[in-house]
Amino acid sequence: MGQLPPTTLTELPWGHNLVLIESLKQPSERLWYAKMAVEHGWSRSILIRQIESRLHLRQGKAQTNFAQTLPASQAAMAQELMKGEYALDFLTASGSREQDIERGIIDNLQKSLLELGKGFSFTTSI
Repeated sequence: MGQLPPTTLTELPWGHNLVLIESLKQPSERLWYAKMAVEHGWSRSILIRQIESRLHLRQGKAQTNFAQTLPASQAAMAQELMKGEYALDFLTASGSREQDIERGIIDNLQKSLLELGKGFSFTTSI
């Protein structure tokens, strides 16, 4: 008898498993993305996006100054909130000014909410 697949892989739809097999060569990476997909309820398109952005390499790598500037308990909580870097490559803003990034995020959020149709509301003070 052959070896059974990890339980995580059997919890995913067949399309997710195909994406994992076709996109990733390393079994350890496949299993990591499978666990994350189950844990966070990723759709197939989100799974593809996370693989393409190489989330497994970015996760937990964000650099902060929390340990130097906050009390230990607050530093740990802040670090937990900022576990990884953010992939903002969907933004068309040039430069890295905070206002440009904020405007780009709001523009994309507004477009996404408009796609949901009637009944959704979004306002901004920018």
